[in-house]
Amino acid sequence: MVLGHVVMNKRKRVIALEPHGKGMLGTALYYPNEVRNADDHFEEIPEVKMPAEILKLAEHTLDSKARGFDPDEFEDRYKDALVELIRGRSRRLQPRAAQSRPRSAPHSWIRPALAPTGSEMLCSKSTSIN
Repeated sequence: MVLGHVVMNKRKRVIALEPHGKGMLGTALYYPNEVRNADDHFEEIPEVKMPAEILKLAEHTLDSKARGFDPDEFEDRYKDALVELIRGRSRRLQPRAAQSRPRSAPHSWIRPALAPTGSEMLCSKSTSIN
């Protein structure tokens, strides 16, 4: 195991890295002042006395809906949509063949910008006559 730093959620965190199969397993570590006691969270929840028939109904509902989980059957629709979006964008952004275009003289774009406008030419002509 090795300790290191990583930035997550715009914060630098301490992380423990260890080998895991063919890869690495990273575990974020927290300082004591960053961890709250679980009892502090649950003490705010009031005690509720449920009628026995409601509990029995809830247990029956959970038992009837419970089944084994096979990860191979799981379809990550978010990941699939993201992959399709990336593939679609990469198809549109394929590099195009370089088009040959005539090269203009250096700084040729600035000449028209510096050319005097019609009113400036009139002013310069009138001042040159006087």
